Amino acid sequence: MGNKRYLGLELKRSLISGLPNDVARHCLAKVPRIYHRSMRSVSRTWKKTLESEDFFAVRRKSGIADAWLVVILMENGHNSYCIYNLASKSLLLKAPLPDPPLPTGLEIGDVGGGGFATFKTAAVGALLVVLESRTSSRRSSVENHTRIFDSIKNKWRAGSPPTVARSQFAMATVNGTVYVAGGCDHDGDFVPATESYDVATDTWTQRSTMPYNNLDRVDCKVVFQGKLYVRVFSSTRCEVLVYDPGSDSWHRDSSGMSAMDHGELVATSSGIYSLTASDCLYKFVDGEWVLAGSIQRKPSSSSSSPAFNVHSQRAFGLRDEIFVLGAGDLSCVIGEDLVCHGLFLGSSWFRAGSVVMG
Repeated sequence: MGNKRYLGLELKRSLISGLPNDVARHCLAKVPRIYHRSMRSVSRTWKKTLESEDFFAVRRKSGIADAWLVVILMENGHNSYCIYNLASKSLLLKAPLPDPPLPTGLEIGDVGGGGFATFKTAAVGALLVVLESRTSSRRSSVENHTRIFDSIKNKWRAGSPPTVARSQFAMATVNGTVYVAGGCDHDGDFVPATESYDVATDTWTQRSTMPYNNLDRVDCKVVFQGKLYVRVFSSTRCEVLVYDPGSDSWHRDSSGMSAMDHGELVATSSGIYSLTASDCLYKFVDGEWVLAGSIQRKPSSSSSSPAFNVHSQRAFGLRDEIFVLGAGDLSCVIGEDLVCHGLFLGSSWFRAGSVVMG
C-alpha cells in the first residue's frame, strides 16, 4: 500500500507519464514558445517548469530558443510595446507600456512636462531591460526609470535607476551584462560616464569613462565579437569608440569604421553593417564600407514611411539575418549570403527594441 501511494505521488509529479522528467523536459523544450501559455494550463507541474529559468537555459543551450523582437513605440500619443515572433515574422502581442514608478518626492505633474520621453532597450536572455529618460521640469534634471519585461511570464517589474542620470545614451548587452555609455545631461552637455547593469542582482556599477575630447553626442552603437562599438560626434569630427568589457577599457577605433558617419549600425554573426536613411546597406570589410545591397519596398506596399527620429533603431541582427521595421512589405537586394526580412510597423512612431531569447 505504501509503495502504491509513493508511486502515485511520483506519477502526479511526473511531467509526462512514463518518461523520466529530464527526458520529458527536453521534449517540452522543443515546443515553440507561442504554445507555452496553453501548456501552462495543463498542470501546476507544467506551469512551474515552463516558468523556470532552468527550462529556458535548456532551450538556449540546445539552440532551439525562440527569438522574439520586443519594440517600444508610440501610437496616438500613448506608449506601447509589441512583440514579433522572428521565426514566423508575425506580430504576437501589442499592449500599453506600463507607467514608470515615480521617484520619491515627485508627483505625476513633476515628470515629463519639460521634455519628450526617450527609450533605450537591451536584452538579457528572455528579459528586456528598458531605460527611459524624462525631463523633470521642477527639478531641472533628467530622470531615468528602469523597467524589466519578463517575456516568459509576460510581466513587468521596476528596476533600480542608474547612478548617472542622462538621455540620448548608448545601451547594449555584452555577454549577459547591460552597458550604458555616453549621453547628455539636462543642459545638453555630454556625459562620458559608463555603467554596467546586472539584471539578476538589480545593481549598477560604474566602469571606465569614455575617451572625452569635446564630444557632443552619441549617434548609435553595435555589439560585435564581445565588444561595444559606439559612434560619437563633436562639432568637427565623427569617430567610433570601442569598449572591451574584459579589460574595462575604451579605445578609439582606427580601422576606418568612422568613415561611415551616417546610417544605423547593425551586426550579424559575420560582420558589421550600416543601414542608411536611403535604405542602402553597407558592410564593413577590410577597413572599408562596401555596398552590400539595398532595402526595397515591394510593389504592393504603401509608399509612406514610418516615423523615425534620429535616435530610433529599425534594424536588428540575429545570427546571419537582419530584420528591418518598415511601413509595408520590404525585400532586400544583396550581393552576398545575407538574409534580410521586413517587419510591418505601420505609421507608429518607433522608439527602441531588442531581441529576447527564450
